[in-house]
Amino acid sequence: MRIAVFLLIFLAFLPGIAFCSQSEDLTLHDALAKAFENNRTIDSAGKAILEAEHNFSSTQKERLPKVNMGYSYMYLGNDVNLTDTDPSTGESYIFPLVTKNNYTWNTGINMPLYTGGVQELTELIAKLGIDISRVKLIQAKNELALNVKCYYFTVLRSEKLIDYFEQNLKSYEKHEAQSVSFNKQGLVAKNAVLEARVEKANAEQELTSARNEAEISRCSLNTVMGVEINSGFNLKDGLSVKPLEMSYDDCIFYAKKHNPDLLVFSFAKQQAQSAVKLEKAHYNPTLNLSANYYLYGDTPGLRGNEMLPNNLLVAMLSINWELFDWGQKNESAKARQMQYEQVVNSEKLAQDNITLKIREAYSQIRTAEKNVATAITALDLAKENLRISNLRYSEQVTNSTEVLDAITALKKAEFNHCSALYNYNIAMAKLEYAIGADMEQIIKAGK
Repeated sequence: MRIAVFLLIFLAFLPGIAFCSQSEDLTLHDALAKAFENNRTIDSAGKAILEAEHNFSSTQKERLPKVNMGYSYMYLGNDVNLTDTDPSTGESYIFPLVTKNNYTWNTGINMPLYTGGVQELTELIAKLGIDISRVKLIQAKNELALNVKCYYFTVLRSEKLIDYFEQNLKSYEKHEAQSVSFNKQGLVAKNAVLEARVEKANAEQELTSARNEAEISRCSLNTVMGVEINSGFNLKDGLSVKPLEMSYDDCIFYAKKHNPDLLVFSFAKQQAQSAVKLEKAHYNPTLNLSANYYLYGDTPGLRGNEMLPNNLLVAMLSINWELFDWGQKNESAKARQMQYEQVVNSEKLAQDNITLKIREAYSQIRTAEKNVATAITALDLAKENLRISNLRYSEQVTNSTEVLDAITALKKAEFNHCSALYNYNIAMAKLEYAIGADMEQIIKAGK
């Protein structure tokens, strides 16, 4: 009775369990969104922007007046007095100057009035740091998008190959069964059966390997998306060919305007130039305004000798100008100039690298386009060849080897077709990475 009740409860919850185990549909857009949301590199790049913004805000506040306060105690060991004689009476008297116990409280305000351009240049460098951080976030997203696309397309290729290998295995099983039947009828020799079984075993191994590779590809995709490694998804987008309407020159032109690896140098060069000017700005004089109020006493409560005032207000306008430093500032400026020239060299290297990547990806796309068309024709011919070979074998006008060769030819045609589609999509992803935007965005923007 208890077992029956348990089974009823289990069956009642079974639909819910089955529902929970269903895999989530996942488009390429969804995969990118998950990666951008979960990836630690993207999160760090976002925090780098906040860091740069805080740094800029901190730099701006150097312009503002600063209020300070202090309290100190000093022990001299003996009182310091001034002894003098009254000329009219001839009597001596002692005038206290400093007591041995001294307590001081002070508060003041300090404000830079002129920094010789140092403040303005420091703010500019910090502001450019925000721009660089934002471009680096785009860089991180661009690189992550390439990885997600490659893993996504790899999973699609693995699934497509599994379908092909399953169909091939069925073809081998069908041929094996047919060969066994013909052998029993004395129409074919035993070695035809053995040959069919060997090919079927090879097909089973290929299918097993393909399934393992697909599992690894899925785990890699889950890892780059930042989700549980064993998460299950149904990939909705397929391997397809979307004609590339941009010319090679269009790709180069668009990359110069939108590739983050190149855009970052426009800000980096400005920052490096500002750093050179900043070092030279230290040659200029500075002007500061300060005001301080002091309270003195020989007790912690700042009370003491009534003969001396225990408070003092000091206001000061000061100019500072370092006239000679043995060429230190000049050497620092030269060092910053060398850093600027390194940035210029790095920009040229990056331009050459991006141009090469666009050339490679563009050529691969054009090659893959032709290969896809050729592979489709070859696939149709291989299917027809297998159909004819099976028909001829059924009529016993050909041998088993012809059928096995036809199955192998179809498998090769299917693999070539799948590889051509995969290579096209990977090449397109690489081109989008080199340009700095996906083709849908470019089309919507009208190039």
